[in-house]
Amino acid sequence: MGGKKRKADEAAAAIATSIEDVDLPNGWMEKLLALGPNLAGVLAALANEGKISDSQFKKARIDLPSFSSTQWSELAPNFGLSKNLKFGNFDSFSIPAVFLPLSFHETTAKVAWCIQDVYQEQHDQERETRVRLFDTYIIPIVGLFQGRVIDMPEQPMSTAYSSGGEVEHELIMIGGILFFVIKMKFGSEREDNIAQLFLELLSAAEMNKQAKFEGLRVHGLLTDLQCFYFYSYDPIQKRFAFDEMLLVNTTRDAFIADMIHVTNKVFSIILFAYMEGLAALVKASCERPPVSPTGSLHTQQMLHNHTDDNTHSGPYKSTEQWEFALNFAMQCLSKFQEPVNSVEDVEKQSCGAIGLLTKSVCSIPRVSHYSGKEDPSTEDELGALAHCIVHTEYTTLVGTCQHD
Repeated sequence: MGGKKRKADEAAAAIATSIEDVDLPNGWMEKLLALGPNLAGVLAALANEGKISDSQFKKARIDLPSFSSTQWSELAPNFGLSKNLKFGNFDSFSIPAVFLPLSFHETTAKVAWCIQDVYQEQHDQERETRVRLFDTYIIPIVGLFQGRVIDMPEQPMSTAYSSGGEVEHELIMIGGILFFVIKMKFGSEREDNIAQLFLELLSAAEMNKQAKFEGLRVHGLLTDLQCFYFYSYDPIQKRFAFDEMLLVNTTRDAFIADMIHVTNKVFSIILFAYMEGLAALVKASCERPPVSPTGSLHTQQMLHNHTDDNTHSGPYKSTEQWEFALNFAMQCLSKFQEPVNSVEDVEKQSCGAIGLLTKSVCSIPRVSHYSGKEDPSTEDELGALAHCIVHTEYTTLVGTCQHD
């Protein structure tokens, strides 16, 4: 803690010295803060004039002692937790990991290998590069849900609970249900980072409440790409729970091998939360009349995408869609959980489970607008579409070259 406090004190002293050097008039801070949302434009203009890059500005902001500075010792007593994280007495809520197909992991492993060729080995990477390395895994995982679950990266969570920072990933499904928050932190005190993650989980739960989906468990992941801590928050019991911690090696081959377990875990949490969200949508579509979206947040504006085809006199017309989707998702989980005796069994069984997941997501609308002419739903269909696009374009290019 001494090193962290010393670094914060040094940063605060450097800022104070810079302000004195500029000789700003009394009350300058209050006048700027009075601008409210317009302050962002002023700061952006100053950054442009000073030729300060986005990455420099972001790093300076994160390093400020007042940024996302919530401490575990301040948060813990409010939820009946020990001030010493070691004795945090969390509830236990564990989601067993299922096995994604070997072919899925092989594809991801090749991309992860190339990423480290481009951005160096993990121990040589800066924070922003590590975020990109994690994208190698989160993109194909979320992609399995084909636009019915989407990622809203680096979005501010504007509720009274938010720590003030942005989280790297917010996973949202149709209806505006926010169910998974991923926060990446490097080189700071773990207990304070967990406190900041917990505030974001509280914020997510509050956003779900505003969306009329209160009571849904919200999941969180805190990681520096070496340690992966999985937590969740139950808004009904108002209790935080610990799932598990996974360790990942930093050497290239071992990193890719260890990330198989992380990938399976993250997918399993998303599948579980997706099923809970579908169950909530089935219940809501049967019980409540339509309401108008409220608030200005993008997630709140998506609350009723594709659900405005109902009447006040009866249940949502889309109830059957949600029921079909939930039924296929339950079959998907059951397929994943069938016993296996060989690696070949895992590939066959998990591919079958992914097929059932595809049927589930294709039973309901996408979260947002879709601009494609074709809508491939399987790996074969996507491969055929990719082949057609590339070959058509190259046929045109070759024809143009011949005429030249």
